[in-house]
Amino acid sequence: MTEPTPVADRAPLFERVMLASLVPALFLPILAVVVGISGSLLREAAGGTEGIWSLVIAVYMFVLLGSMTLNAWLLLRHPQTLVAAALPRRASVAVLVVEGLLLLWIVLLAIGIDAIAVVLGAALAIASVVVFVLALRRYLDRGNEPARAQFELPGWARIVAAVYLALAVVAVLFAIASPFIGLGWTDAAGPLGGPAAWLLLVLGLPWSHPLYFVSVVLVFGAPAWGGIVPTVLCLLSVLANVVFVAQLLSPRRRTLLANWFFRLRTAPEAPLE
Repeated sequence: MTEPTPVADRAPLFERVMLASLVPALFLPILAVVVGISGSLLREAAGGTEGIWSLVIAVYMFVLLGSMTLNAWLLLRHPQTLVAAALPRRASVAVLVVEGLLLLWIVLLAIGIDAIAVVLGAALAIASVVVFVLALRRYLDRGNEPARAQFELPGWARIVAAVYLALAVVAVLFAIASPFIGLGWTDAAGPLGGPAAWLLLVLGLPWSHPLYFVSVVLVFGAPAWGGIVPTVLCLLSVLANVVFVAQLLSPRRRTLLANWFFRLRTAPEAPLE
């Protein structure tokens, strides 16, 4: 059974907040794309010309989403994530820089200022690489934390799991129903898949990101039906996450998953006497 960390030994609030921000921050690139495209449509409706600028932002944010997902995966899958519930100080600062720059970019997109987008893009790329290097070093140094015989699921984790399952059900039903309600959501963007695929992409992380990229490359230039391929692969990613979350209901499977995810070392067997 996991024991709560004594208050006196808890990591600083800043480092705990940065750890807690890793997964929610994955929605920031999506928000940037929504704000960028919305702003472009509004300016075009007012008589302006945006060209392919919003598409460039969307592609860049997709790449950034993959980078942030990989970094979060490496940082989370460490024994100290479970023990201390915090990131190291250097990684915390680097993560803060990435999230701060991304928030600044979103604000500038919202108010129609994109003159420094290239500078922000370069700064984000450098900061993301720094996070990756720190995350990889931490991941490779896994320590010697023993495996747990029992793992209790905190109340907040149960709430997060329930919310995720509800969102996953809505997203899957939307993706299945959209071809039949006349909106064409599954192939509205051709090989890019459309909003149904993009919603599943977010909920299917981390598996959905590489699958979506590969599928878009493979079906690019294919007939209109090819747009359903990214949707299907992202849907399978969401179902995989649903199965993963469902395993948490079983104490035995929950413990096995926790020991695997946090890479805890199996305790050596006692010698026979």
